[in-house]
Amino acid sequence: MIFSCIVALLLTVLGGELLGEVGFNIAGGVSILIGLLNTFITPKYLAKSELEIYCDTTFVEITCTKPRFGNRITKIISIKYDELKSYKFEGTNYFSTFKLVLKDGTIYKFHRWYNDNDDQFDKFFTLFKRNIKIYDNKKNSSERIRNEKSILENRFFLIVVAIILLLLFLTSVILLFTRGIQNKSGISYIFIVLPSLIWLSFQVIQGLKK
Repeated sequence: MIFSCIVALLLTVLGGELLGEVGFNIAGGVSILIGLLNTFITPKYLAKSELEIYCDTTFVEITCTKPRFGNRITKIISIKYDELKSYKFEGTNYFSTFKLVLKDGTIYKFHRWYNDNDDQFDKFFTLFKRNIKIYDNKKNSSERIRNEKSILENRFFLIVVAIILLLLFLTSVILLFTRGIQNKSGISYIFIVLPSLIWLSFQVIQGLKK
């Protein structure tokens, strides 16, 4: 995503400088194409690993059966629940993050690509939470393994984001009526941004309701 944004910015600036409005439109189209490739295709071949996970009521073991591109080492991570301090699941539009934090400060993060919803992660996570609950009940200790809240469960964060989104939305509408009507390129870019802002707004509203 960062690569796509940088390329889009460079293409837009260079295209506008060299070819004027035509270059601006061409650069915008190429930027959108690169963004789509990096969202739907590139991760599958360059940034994806396959994991095999085993867990019971005492430990969880994660094995990388198919390393990502450029990393040929098969890695096995075995964590006993005695070593585990907390865990967290964070869902987003492009990927979900499963994080394990150990008592010694070690952090493991695993990202699930949104295009792999046919895997068995949901079954694993349900089983994992059940096993953690069983472990905590057996230990009967005040030092339980915590389930950290996701960022969308943080009310202060959601309020700040809501204010920023409102300002961005108002700015987009103002630009549409002051600049976009006379500038076809401006209209197209504003309409690319507005749907994303509306989608984010609904996400924030749902988070605040919860």
